[in-house]
Amino acid sequence: MTIHMNAIYENGLLRPLRPLPLAEKQEVQLQIETGKAADPRHLSASELERLIGELSDDEPRDLSHLPDVFTREDFYEDRL
Repeated sequence: MTIHMNAIYENGLLRPLRPLPLAEKQEVQLQIETGKAADPRHLSASELERLIGELSDDEPRDLSHLPDVFTREDFYEDRL
């Protein structure tokens, strides 16, 4: 079963904004999305590995439009 809902994070706990149809002490998996995209310069190594894994699980993509060599300016907004 998949449930999509909003929650509030306070005092180290996630508090759902509506009741959940779950049994007491039922184990669940969480996927947390915030309204603001994470800055890739501040992701942990495990988060980067997870993202790379998600991308590599997809069907092969046509990357012929990408340059062979990237520069710093290709990745950062604070381009010099």
